[in-house]
Amino acid sequence: MDSATAVNRLCCPEDECFEVDLRGGFGDTRRAMTGTDASDIDRWAPAQRPAGRPVGYQNWWCLGFLHWRVPVTSLLPLVPDALTIDTFDGDAFVGLVPFHMTGVRPRWFPAVPGVSAFPETNVRTYVHHRGHGPGVYFLSLDAASRLAVSVARWKWSLPYFHSRMVVEFNGDRVHYVSQRVV
Repeated sequence: MDSATAVNRLCCPEDECFEVDLRGGFGDTRRAMTGTDASDIDRWAPAQRPAGRPVGYQNWWCLGFLHWRVPVTSLLPLVPDALTIDTFDGDAFVGLVPFHMTGVRPRWFPAVPGVSAFPETNVRTYVHHRGHGPGVYFLSLDAASRLAVSVARWKWSLPYFHSRMVVEFNGDRVHYVSQRVV
């Protein structure tokens, strides 16, 4: 991992925390997303804005994309049957994506200082739904906003958890710290 390096610690599930130090640049992220097992799938169109009015707005800043190859069989028990796991060279990938969100708000309300900005981290894998896709399946999502966690669980049934999170900026380095609140 030369372009994104985990330098501090990635804790076991019982610790429910991680620290990641990212160096500038993330290399060619398209390679892992393009895949050779399903090269005929349009992987860019799903990223376009969908038709209709958005339910809300948000900006993502200082993203880190750290990915690990894992055997597809290790993810099968974690992913619903209606989804197939996307692969690259026969392997699945699990991603750890820490970032900072700003301007989080519903369509009909302005951003609120102290409420609309917070760190978030997701753990994800890549999937297809009934042969279509591609898509992202969130294994877990952590946010430093109790309100955002409550709304996302209630409104969209997403696996969000409240965490104490800190994002520190030091020159071209961003330091993320997260610990899940039980």
